[in-house]
Amino acid sequence: MKTRIKGDIIRFRLSQSEVEQLAEGGTVSSHTVFATAIALNFILRGSADVAKIIFQKKEDTYLFDIPKNLLKVWKAPDQVTIEEKIDNGKESGLTVLIEKDFQCLIVRKGEDESGLFPNPSSERRQ
Repeated sequence: MKTRIKGDIIRFRLSQSEVEQLAEGGTVSSHTVFATAIALNFILRGSADVAKIIFQKKEDTYLFDIPKNLLKVWKAPDQVTIEEKIDNGKESGLTVLIEKDFQCLIVRKGEDESGLFPNPSSERRQ
């Protein structure tokens, strides 16, 4: 899972196997270590017990529970993004985007894209 943050928008991009795992009620995660005992962890979890995306923070871990019924619909080939606004105390809220990760149009040296979704604008350039 790739995680991107810009201001009050957090974007998670998932591979094909991660989408399947999450839709089946499993978890996917990303983990970044900045220094000894300083890490940033994000966990996405499919949950039948929630009606919308719910966010919790526990120490250095940020957990997002996502409704399983929403994930089942998202698995369809024509569905790319799940978007939810979460109250963060600001008028604009926190925008959470959960997206299918597509292969790049231009091959990048050292980039493993084997598990990513084929890009709809394909005919990849070498």
